[in-house]
Amino acid sequence: METSLAEARGNHRTAEDELDSFIDRRERQRLTYEGPYDPEAEWRELTREHAKERRLTIRELWIRFHLSQAERLRSTLQRMVDHHEQEAAKWEGQATMEKSGQLTTYSPQKGAAWD
Repeated sequence: METSLAEARGNHRTAEDELDSFIDRRERQRLTYEGPYDPEAEWRELTREHAKERRLTIRELWIRFHLSQAERLRSTLQRMVDHHEQEAAKWEGQATMEKSGQLTTYSPQKGAAWD
């Protein structure tokens, strides 16, 4: 039995050596085609790309927000401008009518309830 155990140990070493040789060979092939691998450099590059995409997304969202706000304000302010122009025209019309005598100003009668 001890011979079998010794053979098994020898075979185990051979199998480990073959695995190590295979791993080394694959690493050399990878280095030939891809070059050295630096996981930190890859992580930094991915982080830079993500930050750039995020900045672009945020910029696009701010642009949309400000354009929609401008449109809402433009609509609201235009309605306010229209209202005030109509009120001014109404008052101008009354002034013109007063000048021409078509409109008389209100004057309370004697004996009215508020006297």
